[in-house]
Amino acid sequence: MDLRLLKKQVAEQIGVEVTTITNWESNKTAPAIRHIPSIIQFLGYSPFPTGHSLREKLTTARKALGLSRRKLAQDLGVDESTLAGWETGRHRPAKKSREIIQNLLPNPNV
Repeated sequence: MDLRLLKKQVAEQIGVEVTTITNWESNKTAPAIRHIPSIIQFLGYSPFPTGHSLREKLTTARKALGLSRRKLAQDLGVDESTLAGWETGRHRPAKKSREIIQNLLPNPNV
């Protein structure tokens, strides 16, 4: 609204259909993780809190990149359940894993 754009223009910039924007606005659906990077680019900021703990930073970075747990786990070279454990705080990554995370993700500060 502040930008005085039509839904069609917003949808084009984000790369979705107009009905998708309508569904997001009416809370009928939530954006798929793959659309999050485009939404962040459109907004000009990330709507996610940066977080303070490793799990919060890791989850926020994954979402900002638009990656599923499965895809990020593959990129990190770990099992998806291992990544889930890190994100939920059940486990902490070993030093070697923290270094891999630091190199792969933008500003994770882990």
